[in-house]
Amino acid sequence: MFSLSPTARLLRKTRTGTAMRLKSETKWWSPREVLNQVMQYFVDVEPVLRENENLSPICRLRLLELFDHPVSARDLEIEFTAMIDAGKHFVSATYYLEGEGPLVFSCYQCRSALVHAIAIESYPNTETNVREHPAGNVPLYNQLIAH
Repeated sequence: MFSLSPTARLLRKTRTGTAMRLKSETKWWSPREVLNQVMQYFVDVEPVLRENENLSPICRLRLLELFDHPVSARDLEIEFTAMIDAGKHFVSATYYLEGEGPLVFSCYQCRSALVHAIAIESYPNTETNVREHPAGNVPLYNQLIAH
Protein backbone atom coordinates (compact mmCIF):
# COMPACT_ATOMS: atom_id res chain seq x y z
CA MET A 1 0.00 0.00 0.00
CA PHE A 2 2.77 2.47 0.94
CA SER A 3 4.76 1.75 -2.21
CA LEU A 4 1.80 1.78 -4.63
CA SER A 5 -0.49 4.53 -3.36
CA PRO A 6 0.59 8.18 -3.83
CA THR A 7 -1.82 9.17 -1.06
CA ALA A 8 -0.30 6.66 1.38
CA ARG A 9 3.22 7.79 0.44
CA LEU A 10 2.31 11.43 1.06
CA LEU A 11 0.71 10.61 4.42
CA ARG A 12 3.76 8.58 5.41
CA LYS A 13 6.12 11.39 4.37
CA THR A 14 4.05 13.92 6.33
CA ARG A 15 4.10 11.71 9.44
CA THR A 16 7.74 10.51 9.32
CA GLY A 17 9.48 13.33 7.48
CA THR A 18 11.06 10.94 4.97
CA ALA A 19 10.04 10.05 1.44
CA MET A 20 9.25 6.43 0.62
CA ARG A 21 11.53 4.60 -1.76
CA LEU A 22 9.66 2.95 -4.59
CA LYS A 23 9.93 -0.54 -6.03
CA SER A 24 12.01 -0.63 -9.20
CA GLU A 25 11.19 -2.91 -12.12
CA THR A 26 14.91 -3.24 -12.94
CA LYS A 27 16.25 -3.83 -9.42
CA TRP A 28 15.10 -7.22 -8.07
CA TRP A 29 16.01 -6.30 -4.48
CA SER A 30 13.95 -3.10 -4.36
CA PRO A 31 10.81 -4.65 -2.77
CA ARG A 32 12.97 -5.62 0.22
CA GLU A 33 14.19 -2.02 0.46
CA VAL A 34 10.59 -0.80 0.51
CA LEU A 35 9.71 -3.33 3.24
CA ASN A 36 12.80 -2.30 5.21
CA GLN A 37 11.53 1.28 5.26
CA VAL A 38 8.12 0.14 6.45
CA MET A 39 9.85 -1.82 9.23
CA GLN A 40 11.82 1.25 10.32
CA TYR A 41 8.58 3.20 10.73
CA PHE A 42 6.32 0.29 11.72
CA VAL A 43 4.94 2.19 14.73
CA ASP A 44 3.47 4.74 12.29
CA VAL A 45 1.59 2.18 10.16
CA GLU A 46 -1.38 1.65 12.49
CA PRO A 47 -2.01 5.37 13.21
CA VAL A 48 -1.88 6.19 9.48
CA LEU A 49 -4.39 3.41 8.77
CA ARG A 50 -6.73 4.49 11.57
CA GLU A 51 -6.62 8.19 10.64
CA ASN A 52 -7.21 7.75 6.88
CA GLU A 53 -10.31 5.87 5.79
CA ASN A 54 -9.71 6.56 2.09
CA LEU A 55 -6.57 4.38 1.86
CA SER A 56 -6.84 1.08 -0.02
CA PRO A 57 -10.09 0.00 1.65
CA ILE A 58 -9.63 -3.78 1.53
CA CYS A 59 -5.95 -3.72 2.51
CA ARG A 60 -6.65 -1.15 5.23
CA LEU A 61 -9.46 -3.21 6.77
CA ARG A 62 -7.41 -6.41 6.75
CA LEU A 63 -4.47 -4.69 8.43
CA LEU A 64 -6.72 -3.05 11.01
CA GLU A 65 -8.18 -6.49 11.83
CA LEU A 66 -4.63 -7.60 12.66
CA PHE A 67 -3.90 -4.47 14.70
CA ASP A 68 -7.17 -4.87 16.64
CA HIS A 69 -5.85 -8.08 18.22
CA PRO A 70 -2.67 -7.61 20.30
CA VAL A 71 -1.38 -11.13 19.64
CA SER A 72 -1.92 -10.81 15.87
CA ALA A 73 -0.29 -7.36 15.84
CA ARG A 74 2.67 -8.69 17.82
CA ASP A 75 3.07 -11.71 15.51
CA LEU A 76 2.81 -9.51 12.41
CA GLU A 77 5.56 -7.22 13.67
CA ILE A 78 7.83 -10.11 14.71
CA GLU A 79 7.36 -12.00 11.43
CA PHE A 80 7.91 -8.79 9.48
CA THR A 81 11.20 -8.01 11.24
CA ALA A 82 12.36 -11.64 10.87
CA MET A 83 11.67 -11.47 7.13
CA ILE A 84 13.71 -8.27 6.85
CA ASP A 85 16.60 -9.71 8.88
CA ALA A 86 16.70 -12.92 6.82
CA GLY A 87 16.27 -11.08 3.52
CA LYS A 88 19.45 -9.10 4.12
CA HIS A 89 21.47 -12.31 3.77
CA PHE A 90 19.78 -13.27 0.50
CA VAL A 91 20.47 -9.83 -0.99
CA SER A 92 24.14 -9.97 0.06
CA ALA A 93 24.59 -13.51 -1.28
CA THR A 94 22.99 -12.63 -4.60
CA TYR A 95 25.16 -9.55 -5.04
CA TYR A 96 28.19 -11.73 -4.44
CA LEU A 97 27.03 -14.41 -6.87
CA GLU A 98 26.28 -11.84 -9.59
CA GLY A 99 30.00 -10.99 -9.74
CA GLU A 100 32.36 -12.01 -12.50
CA GLY A 101 34.89 -14.82 -12.25
CA PRO A 102 35.06 -18.52 -11.40
CA LEU A 103 31.98 -18.53 -9.19
CA VAL A 104 31.53 -22.28 -9.40
CA PHE A 105 34.26 -22.68 -6.77
CA SER A 106 32.72 -20.22 -4.35
CA CYS A 107 28.99 -21.00 -4.75
CA TYR A 108 28.99 -23.76 -2.15
CA GLN A 109 30.85 -21.61 0.34
CA CYS A 110 28.41 -18.73 -0.20
CA ARG A 111 25.42 -21.07 0.08
CA SER A 112 26.80 -22.56 3.31
CA ALA A 113 27.30 -19.07 4.75
CA LEU A 114 23.71 -18.21 3.80
CA VAL A 115 22.33 -21.35 5.49
CA HIS A 116 24.42 -20.58 8.58
CA ALA A 117 23.25 -16.95 8.66
CA ILE A 118 19.57 -17.90 8.50
CA ALA A 119 19.83 -20.73 11.03
CA ILE A 120 22.28 -19.27 13.55
CA GLU A 121 23.02 -15.61 12.84
CA SER A 122 21.71 -12.77 14.94
CA TYR A 123 18.36 -11.20 14.05
CA PRO A 124 18.84 -7.80 15.73
CA ASN A 125 15.53 -6.19 14.74
CA THR A 126 13.54 -9.32 15.57
CA GLU A 127 15.26 -9.80 18.92
CA THR A 128 14.67 -6.16 19.88
CA ASN A 129 11.06 -6.43 18.84
CA VAL A 130 10.46 -9.72 20.69
CA ARG A 131 12.12 -8.40 23.86
CA GLU A 132 9.41 -5.72 24.18
CA HIS A 133 6.39 -8.05 24.21
CA PRO A 134 6.69 -10.66 27.00
CA ALA A 135 7.22 -8.19 29.90
CA GLY A 136 9.67 -10.46 31.71
CA ASN A 137 7.84 -13.70 30.89
CA VAL A 138 10.80 -15.90 29.85
CA PRO A 139 8.71 -18.80 28.49
CA LEU A 140 6.74 -16.37 26.30
CA TYR A 141 10.00 -14.72 25.15
CA ASN A 142 11.41 -18.14 24.16
CA GLN A 143 8.16 -19.04 22.42
CA LEU A 144 8.24 -15.81 20.38
CA ILE A 145 11.90 -16.32 19.43
CA ALA A 146 11.13 -19.89 18.31
CA HIS A 147 8.13 -18.62 16.31
